[in-house]
Amino acid sequence: MVASPEFFIRVLAELADPQVALVLTPQKFYNYDLDTDIFNHSNLIYWQISLPGLDGWDNVSCTGTNFVVRAKAAAQARWFPTYTLGEDMALALEIQQAGWKGAYVKEYLAMGEVPTSVRSTFMQKSRWCKGGMQIFFSHHNAMLAPNLTFMQKLIWNTSGWAYICTTVTTPVFQIIPIVGVWLGYFPLEFGRMFALAFCIYFPATHMLLYYCHDVSHMRSIFFSVTAGNMFWFAYAKATFNTLFSAAMHRQIKFKTTEKSIMAADVTDAANKAVKKSKTARSPLAVAWMNVQDVWIHIVTFVLCAATAACGGYRLHNEYNNNVAQTLSILVSMGWALYNMTAPFLLIYFCLFGSRGLRVITTFAAVLSSCIVGAIVILIWIVLPNEYDYSNVLRMSLRFYAAQRSGALPADNPIPWRGDSALGDRAPNGASLVGGYYDDGGTVKYGFPLASAAALLAWGLLEFPGGYQGANLAQAQGALRWATDYMLACQLDDANGSFVAQVGSFEADRAFWGRPELMSMARPVARVNSAGSPGTDLLASTAAALAAAGMALADDPAYATRLIVTAQQLYGAAVRKPQGRYSDVALDAASLYPSSGYLDDLAWGAAWLAAATGQAAYLRDAAAWAAAAASTPSQAPAQPQVFNWDNQLPGVYVLLSNLTGYRNATFTTPAEKFLGGWLDASNGVARSPAFASWLGPTGALRNQANAALLAWVYAKGSGGGPGKLFCWAEFQIRYLLGDSGESFMVGFGPKSPLRPTHGAASCPGDSTVPCDMGAFYATGPNPHELEGALVSGPAFPNDAYQDLRSLVNSRVALDYNAGFTGMLAALVEQGHATYTHCTQGHGFFYNLWFHSPI
Repeated sequence: MVASPEFFIRVLAELADPQVALVLTPQKFYNYDLDTDIFNHSNLIYWQISLPGLDGWDNVSCTGTNFVVRAKAAAQARWFPTYTLGEDMALALEIQQAGWKGAYVKEYLAMGEVPTSVRSTFMQKSRWCKGGMQIFFSHHNAMLAPNLTFMQKLIWNTSGWAYICTTVTTPVFQIIPIVGVWLGYFPLEFGRMFALAFCIYFPATHMLLYYCHDVSHMRSIFFSVTAGNMFWFAYAKATFNTLFSAAMHRQIKFKTTEKSIMAADVTDAANKAVKKSKTARSPLAVAWMNVQDVWIHIVTFVLCAATAACGGYRLHNEYNNNVAQTLSILVSMGWALYNMTAPFLLIYFCLFGSRGLRVITTFAAVLSSCIVGAIVILIWIVLPNEYDYSNVLRMSLRFYAAQRSGALPADNPIPWRGDSALGDRAPNGASLVGGYYDDGGTVKYGFPLASAAALLAWGLLEFPGGYQGANLAQAQGALRWATDYMLACQLDDANGSFVAQVGSFEADRAFWGRPELMSMARPVARVNSAGSPGTDLLASTAAALAAAGMALADDPAYATRLIVTAQQLYGAAVRKPQGRYSDVALDAASLYPSSGYLDDLAWGAAWLAAATGQAAYLRDAAAWAAAAASTPSQAPAQPQVFNWDNQLPGVYVLLSNLTGYRNATFTTPAEKFLGGWLDASNGVARSPAFASWLGPTGALRNQANAALLAWVYAKGSGGGPGKLFCWAEFQIRYLLGDSGESFMVGFGPKSPLRPTHGAASCPGDSTVPCDMGAFYATGPNPHELEGALVSGPAFPNDAYQDLRSLVNSRVALDYNAGFTGMLAALVEQGHATYTHCTQGHGFFYNLWFHSPI
């Protein structure tokens, strides 16, 4: 460093103050270009902003050159300290502890030379770090100085903490996206609080970081940030060597920095405006010379590039991604691209020196800022919704209240519903008042009711904690309303008759209005042992009553009655003759035809095995399930659907649970069924919003029921198959609005307004007649059928037509049953956001464990 003629005139003026012992001026170098200063040699922010502020706190340090020190003060401080390589900084600290002050002259009054090679630059930075660490990790630390103010102590320690923070945070910052894409672990929880914090933190950080008095200094700030990312490994090695040497009582060797010319020639060189870096040599030669310093950055660059590419591959090829996983991958990709900036600039400099570096650095600065901005925008665009599952569960249970038939209780929560069908009677005069209307009409179908009741009971059994948080009494009341009616359907006659249906399909379709005002005849369809068998209906009802008996165990007498009746119905079902109920109750075949009864027998036996613990029922269930799977004439129309027509998937999951998930006879078909839903195979399609779809009618019911089985299976098997949990939760999130549209009436900003439901479509004024005109009306239903899950898109394209129809907007008891159980599972789980489902499913996991189970 060579002083200008004005140097002593300016600094000696500051020494006129007898308390000033040290005067510092900023450094200037001749052999670098401000526009390509990727190593931040100019350090404009330190000289132009930081030091004037430090001067105000009387904390002017010494930078080794271009300063003047009062001899008396230096002698009092024992001249330059020898306990550290950072003798200049230590001298300033010792002088200040002795009671002297420093001053800063913000004028460039000296010219010097920066290191001319990458190797020399890294050696210089390493030496500075070692010197700072020798002070920081010793009794010379400013925090232990008795004569300094607390603020001065903090300021003196900022350099040490800067080295430590850079050493720790930079590699962590680089590793996060790599781990996120390859291993699937992301440390951030994607929720609204994260998005808000991110959007506050990063703008605030950048505003603080890029604060400057001159806009032209912003490039230098970018270089300052980039340099920190370049030197972290050098700082890490220097810190380790310092601590190791101290522990082993070894001296650290002072390594000088190479200079290309003598000090006497600095002025001549500066006058010739020599600004080209001496590293503009053969790219291969330079690369070989510098590889020992930049190898970690080459590795970082390659890993980041591979991470970004792998993220793109995962988005394109992994069809089991969901919203949260997609966001995690996209953020990781942007993060990895951002982390490539520093190593790329360093590698480029090693190969080509400063040639073209001005354009490259400009592009890198703009691109990195755009990446950060894009990530901020992307987070808000793809941010997963947060749902109050407890509230959604209460809404789903309210739908069942809206479907009640008979004399409604005094606490009826649906103001536009009243008593109806009070004249329902069996041929023998027995009362059939009560139960539920199946869909938007007024018919009471026993077969889908039994399926819905069994799933409601299963949810109560599996997730009691979920229902405790959302009105357990309401859920038990909904189930009991169904079981009371099913008990009434068992007629006390010589033929052991059981009611299959109340009301007429044709008459119901001709009537569109309020159930309270219907006046048409309501015929009763029955099955019995005298030539009109209904094996499937009896066995399915037995399953529902057995499951309900366990779920309503807090009323022992009633629970016992349910289980005893279930045993009776199952006993009747296994006796000859056997047959499908829909071959007898021909009217029911219009909506709920049965493909076979063997699956229902297995379903009934499995639930009786669970309710009674009797091994005979377990053996029966296994035998019926094997028979159902091997009898083509009993095969359901859609084997990949779990509903009233195909109970086998539920049988396999339930039997897997009852046998401790150790019997492959049950676990293998259960996992095959669930795997088809996760992999979108065996007839299941994948929608553009990543939802699993199998329709055309009841698509969302099928989706929710499969999700319930997946959750029950994952929970019972120890929680190992994390994909099942996450896939199941995503299906429910999709139903609630993750696709941009909610399929639950009354939930979310955009939900169905015209579900196909007679009572809900009638005018609010009960004195105004209601007929088919209400069906064809284009406006929303006057009454909100809160909590009803509609049938959903008729094709796997996420497109929903909010028109009254039997395809998209139909509602039914069984549509909400599995859905309600899944909501209880999510309430019990307690997660407000979906981030936990992004963890652990990285590229390697999906590559090695391709099976979804």
